[in-house]
Amino acid sequence: MKQFNSSSILSSTIIGLSIVISSFIVAGVNGPDAVPVSNVNMPIVNKPLMNIAETAQYLNLTEKQVRTIISSEEQVLKATSSYEGMMFPVIRIDGEIYVGTEELKEWVHQAVSLKKEYDLKL
Repeated sequence: MKQFNSSSILSSTIIGLSIVISSFIVAGVNGPDAVPVSNVNMPIVNKPLMNIAETAQYLNLTEKQVRTIISSEEQVLKATSSYEGMMFPVIRIDGEIYVGTEELKEWVHQAVSLKKEYDLKL
């Protein structure tokens, strides 16, 4: 029988450890307290439109706060016939409000840049 030399054993061990470690990385295991991605309660932002509940969750606001932002911007537009900056990106379909996902990201960026303020007291 052939004798194994130490370099063969060492390289086999390194390859084996690399496979095990990479499988943990690919599986997303970050430790014993890691939350599986499927249990994270985040809206799917790959959708072109989100409903009010998904939008509120995405913005970490309540649904009422999101509706307040929408109505306050619409009131300003109605009262002055103009609005500074981008308005909250809504579309109404059969009376339901939906929000454009990509446009919402743009709205957030612009609202932060313009230092917009909303009174969202419930």
